[in-house]
Amino acid sequence: MTINSRRLDLLKVLLLFVILASWGCQSGVERVPAGPPIKLSLAVSPATYSGLIAIADEKGYFKDAGLEVSQSLHPSG
Repeated sequence: MTINSRRLDLLKVLLLFVILASWGCQSGVERVPAGPPIKLSLAVSPATYSGLIAIADEKGYFKDAGLEVSQSLHPSG
């Protein structure tokens, strides 16, 4: 193998890597489903780990995903 063929092979590998890396970095636009929101009822407990559900609801993440969430407080699962 000559030096020029090694450089050409290296260039091919680097080009393939750049193409694959740029393909994986494309930003996808998430779309909210069309139509009325899906109704969802969640039973939550008064524990600290259930706070993430309340935060997501307050920030509107459920509505952004096309969900209408109602929460009910229960002492355990």
